[in-house]
Amino acid sequence: SIPMTTIGRQRLILSQEKPVGKTVVLHGGSNGLNVLDDMWLMDLECETWTPIETFAKADSSEDGDEKLDSVNVGLVGHRMESIGRICVCIGGMVQEDVDQFYSENDDESPRKRKVDTLPLGGNFLNTIDLSTQCWEEHKITLSKKEDDEDRQDSENEDTNSNIVVGVGGTSLQCDKSIILIGGLISRRSNVKEIYLHGTITKSIFPSVNPSA
Repeated sequence: SIPMTTIGRQRLILSQEKPVGKTVVLHGGSNGLNVLDDMWLMDLECETWTPIETFAKADSSEDGDEKLDSVNVGLVGHRMESIGRICVCIGGMVQEDVDQFYSENDDESPRKRKVDTLPLGGNFLNTIDLSTQCWEEHKITLSKKEDDEDRQDSENEDTNSNIVVGVGGTSLQCDKSIILIGGLISRRSNVKEIYLHGTITKSIFPSVNPSA
């Protein structure tokens, strides 16, 4: 089987030792207003596509053993880079963001919107270890000092509303760091209020042994 044709799929070419090998990673995108959550690997030596199952850490069981749940992470508009065996997804919108962005119902004030829980992938940085196929989230929020005074009280009660949503921009990997240039950002509490990201963002990741 092969991945369906969609808009906004992110591609990443890897050249590493097994189990990743020389591989193209394909993830997410959209089909109209539907955000896709599948991930595919293409073996460049065998020229074959393989859908992969991905996981996330669940709450530990009573005996203390760590559990993994099978999950899919839907994202569109994100960027992808790699550090060793780690695939880094930067920005992007989840299905809830797309629904809110294209919603014609503006009755609810964005200043009062609550963001109680986030789906996996809802944070600005998400990583997946391609050797274990396990996702991990990394929360990035806007500084409270950037809040308007009339928004501060309501957003202090809901810290998730300060989480950044970002799409587009140019990314590159350099010396264990991911650099993001430009793009568009907004607060998760109101994804329709979009700003041009006029800065360069650098995220430093710990050293990763590709063959580990």
